[in-house]
Amino acid sequence: IMASWYDVLDKIGSQPGVVMVLGASDSGKTTLITFLGNELLKLGKKVAIVDADIGQSDIGPPCTIGMGFLKEPTERLNNIDLSSIYFVGATSPPGHLLPMVVGTKRMVEKALVQGVDVVLIDTTGLIQGEIGKTLKYYKIELIRPRHIILLQDKDELESLISSFTTLSNLIIHRLPIGAQVRERSLEERALYRKERFNSYFK
Repeated sequence: IMASWYDVLDKIGSQPGVVMVLGASDSGKTTLITFLGNELLKLGKKVAIVDADIGQSDIGPPCTIGMGFLKEPTERLNNIDLSSIYFVGATSPPGHLLPMVVGTKRMVEKALVQGVDVVLIDTTGLIQGEIGKTLKYYKIELIRPRHIILLQDKDELESLISSFTTLSNLIIHRLPIGAQVRERSLEERALYRKERFNSYFK
């Protein structure tokens, strides 16, 4: 755990709200969200997690956007019970940008209605190219999070976030990708999807 993660935690704890985490595949988004959720819970905050990573879903099966409430500290997000679900129907965003954006917004709304203090949004690793930028741009535009966390190697997310830097109520956090992060192979990703499908339909 990097010291900078605690700086972000302090700011979210003092100014709670919706938190969106952006980064490429295998940049540590889920690990960071797990850390933040556990620590915010210890601070007495009510926490919900929206899992919009449809290819590597932890909350609910792949092809869906899932939402669950963090009731106790956890080592893995897939231990969290699924509370609400939005069907996208694909494990990759291209061709499904509208349901991706709408579904994430709907899950955030369902969490906020339950009176949570913080909603943590895990996103896909699609950040490059026109499709990646379009998806993330409109997700931010519609949801208007209180915090956006950028997990980046250099400055690969700066062009995406540049349109929102002047928003007065948005706090942008920039974090480096940790050295402990390991890139998973396509085979590992496919196996995890299979496990998640089996777990859900069991």
